[in-house]
Amino acid sequence: MLKLHHDVNLFTVNIALNDDFEGGGLFYHKNDDSYYDGEDPIPNLPEEKQSYEYLEKITRENSSEIVFPDQKTGDLLIHNHTLFHAIAPIGSGTRYSLIFFYDMHHPDIKSLLSEELDVRVENGFDFPVDLYVIDTESVERSLVLVMEDITEKIFVFEGMAGGAYEVFDHGNPGKLVHTFDVYDQEDGEEFVVYIGLTEDEENIRREKVSSAITSIRFSKSFRSKQILIRSLATTEQDESDDLEARIENYFAYPVSLYWIDSDTSDRKRELFEELLPADFEFNTIYGHEFEIVNKETGEVVHSFGILEGGDEDGEFIFSVGPNKQEATKDHDEL
Repeated sequence: MLKLHHDVNLFTVNIALNDDFEGGGLFYHKNDDSYYDGEDPIPNLPEEKQSYEYLEKITRENSSEIVFPDQKTGDLLIHNHTLFHAIAPIGSGTRYSLIFFYDMHHPDIKSLLSEELDVRVENGFDFPVDLYVIDTESVERSLVLVMEDITEKIFVFEGMAGGAYEVFDHGNPGKLVHTFDVYDQEDGEEFVVYIGLTEDEENIRREKVSSAITSIRFSKSFRSKQILIRSLATTEQDESDDLEARIENYFAYPVSLYWIDSDTSDRKRELFEELLPADFEFNTIYGHEFEIVNKETGEVVHSFGILEGGDEDGEFIFSVGPNKQEATKDHDEL
């Protein structure tokens, strides 16, 4: 069964693959004029009806509120995003259907989508881990794989506001080692999660990120004036100490940040940040080398190294891609 809901895509196509089951199945809830509020195309269906408690009382019988289509094997149904629908409990047998979701990013349904967030994870585990998101819409709260066999100490994934995540030991299937939630963030903020760290390590990293986010906010507020915010790095640090560097990304297309392992004969490239944001702060040390790669073509479009002393002000700020004036030019010309 699946409780009453409306889809967050423009149109949904549902094809019945069998009809040899008893009871239950797909039904639609009729829209009443009293459910509408202003110009919002989505009816305000009472919350008590959007629950499994309500659904468990539903039998396969049409009423003044609900309609069960007499869908035979091979029949196709199409509905739009304004129509509440559900799957009532099956009496016996198994129900199969094939579903297509069309126009996931249509402007008419943009407001219905949960906010996508770039979630940055600092990974303290010394063994590979798998990342799952909990499907809270399913009765079983099933797990959906997001990333697997993760060994990077810092990695980024595209999460959804309101998502609940679980981390498992890759080498010991079923062993849960960490859980975390992703919440709504202010526009432009980076969502940072710490896993597998001691309490002291986590507190230190939280303090650093808090300072970094403050700098990012200030920088974004005055971006039009091209004011660069001083990084937290100083020239007094030892070569083995962490340096805090900052990248201002002006590329008009998606790029990734890679770290170059100069100790390997082939100067192995390792992914550092999959989707480089407009402002990015990170920890590094003297001598580290980085490359920025066009995510679509794989072409190296920028490279830089962490040189002792930083720039003329002793800071580690790197401006990559076209600057503000050049950004208005044609991409091919750039």
